[in-house]
Amino acid sequence: MSIYSALSLALAGSESDTREELVSVLSLDAGKDINAIVQSLGAELGAVTCGDAKKALVEANGVFIQSGSHIKETYTSAVSKHLRAAFKEVMSHCGVWSCHCCCCC
Repeated sequence: MSIYSALSLALAGSESDTREELVSVLSLDAGKDINAIVQSLGAELGAVTCGDAKKALVEANGVFIQSGSHIKETYTSAVSKHLRAAFKEVMSHCGVWSCHCCCCC
């Protein structure tokens, strides 16, 4: 499930050969446009616990963006809406980010 979700996030931002490969790996319909594919992925991920009140799926989808990077609005919109992923801007120095997020310092 985690891999499927992560590959879905990657697919939403992919193009050409990479997109074709991810569509193939995820066994998706290559004829659909990317927005329809991402919408379908979101529905599939949401349906995992549909109809069973005893099941709970906690998703921690997130996209970590280096400070100062530009991300296309089409990506952020699709990923937020269909995959319910949060965006987190991180500093370019990994140690600073990991200390801040993990409270190790």
